[in-house]
This record gives sequence, structure tokens and C-alpha cells, in this order.
Amino acid sequence: YPDMTGRENLRMTGRMNGLSGELLEARIDELLGRMGMQEAADRRAGTYSKGMKQRLGIADILVKDPDVLIMDEPTNGVDPEGMRELMALIRELAEKDGKTILISSHQLHQIQQICDRVGIFVKGKLVACGEIGELGKQLEQESGFRLEVGAEPGGKALAKTVLSIIDANPAPAPIQYTYDLDETLEEKIDDVAKKIYRAGSVSYAPAAKKMLAELEKLGYGKLPVCIAKTQYSFSDDASLLGAPEGFTMNVREVRLSAGAGFVVVICGSIMTMPGLPKHPAAMDIDCDAEGKITGLF
Repeated sequence: YPDMTGRENLRMTGRMNGLSGELLEARIDELLGRMGMQEAADRRAGTYSKGMKQRLGIADILVKDPDVLIMDEPTNGVDPEGMRELMALIRELAEKDGKTILISSHQLHQIQQICDRVGIFVKGKLVACGEIGELGKQLEQESGFRLEVGAEPGGKALAKTVLSIIDANPAPAPIQYTYDLDETLEEKIDDVAKKIYRAGSVSYAPAAKKMLAELEKLGYGKLPVCIAKTQYSFSDDASLLGAPEGFTMNVREVRLSAGAGFVVVICGSIMTMPGLPKHPAAMDIDCDAEGKITGLF
């Protein structure tokens, strides 16, 4: 509850589960300390960062002292440092507290660092389950595909791993492109949206529609397209987490990257970073001993 402090949230949860008095207060103090929330304990939860809210959520669960914890995307929206701390905390709960923890996540690279067993679901079907090292063999037997899970974090070790995979698969399947370069830009966008992202349809803002027509007239229609959108969803809506189907992909803007050789298709509400030259102008800005600034535009 955003209008209540972290401590008040935990106190309410404890009382709803039959705890009270000194026992409850001691439990709250213990959990706040363990979550690293002592300083934020008496601030309103609505002022917490995403990572702090996730910590409060875990503390809220632990007030009840359950045997099993179920977490859905626990690191979603959390900064890298907070992500590492949360992963360590989750592992500690399993090892030191003996808790059974079930995590639902799309971040396999994080999950494989802390989980004993992993299950992979595709369209609601469990296609593989087991330890990380077993998953590749299971998927290969089930579908005929080879999945190499994990990698050595180093130059030579990683290179040897890649070469061993190539040697074990001397005849790779032919490349299948998502679209033909002779298609129109709209047809290419439609192919990517429906074949890759599983959209039901594509909608264009008037300005984007006009830009596509102009690019076709100027002879850029044969270029490939690059879709720019949120990383949190197959759709262009960050709130539709994961891999929804049948949605409408909204094309807001279209930009030409003639030098790079592709057309950028911007979907939904996202921010893009400006490109910088090899030697940015900021590197030439200086200030002498008299306080005179040089190198400005």
C-alpha cells in the first residue's frame, strides 16, 4: 500500500496472519534488517524504488514464514546492482532458510545462476525440465533442435566452446529469412510483426505512413527494416510483459538510416539514444587557467 510505510505494511500483513505484540514487532525488525531496509522502514512505500518495493514484497511474504515462495519476474525493472542483490537474497532464502522458491521469469541468464532446476514453457506446454546442464539434451531429443545453455566467461574458453559446437554441427540448416527484400517496407514490417512477434495486425500513425510512402518513392523500399520497441514485451506495450499474441503493433515513427543501410521502425512509446561520431565534440571542450572555455559550438 503506497500510502503506508514499509513497517506499517508488514505490520498489517502480520496481524492479518494472526501475529501481534512483541513477537510481530521483533519479526518485522528482523526482516527489515535482513532486506537492508532499516533506513527506509518508516517512509511511505509509494516513495520506494522498484528494487526497494521488491524487497518489501519479499519481506511481506516472509512475515507469514511460508514453506514455499512464488515470485513472478522478481527483477523486472530493477537496476543491475539491485538485481544482483535480489538474486543473492533469493539464493540465501533457499540455502540458509530451507525455503522452496518457484520463480517465473523470462531472464534465463539470471535464473540459471540461482536455481537448482529450471522448467521451460512454450505456449503453455512444459518442453523441458531439469538442471541447466540437462536442458539442452532434453530439447534436442524432443524437437530435434540443439540448445547450448551457458558459456565460459573468457576469451579462449569461450572460443573453444563455440568451435566445439560448430564441429558438432557441420551441416547447419539453410537460413530462412523473415521477408524478401523485394517486398514493400510495409510488407516487411507486417512480416516481422506477425511472424516474429506474433502480432495480429499493424497500425501506423499518419506521419509514419507518409514517411514510408516517401521512402518508397525515393528508392529506399528495398532496404531491410529494424524494429525499435520496448524490451519488456514482444508487443510495443511495456505493460504486456512476455510474449502476448494477437495484439496490434503500433508504428509511431519511421526513420531512414541510409548510411547503415536500413529503415528504423519505431513502435510504441520509447526513447532512442542519439548516435555519436568516433570523436565526439565534447572531447575537445576545455577550460584554461583563466576560466575561458574553448571547444564549444
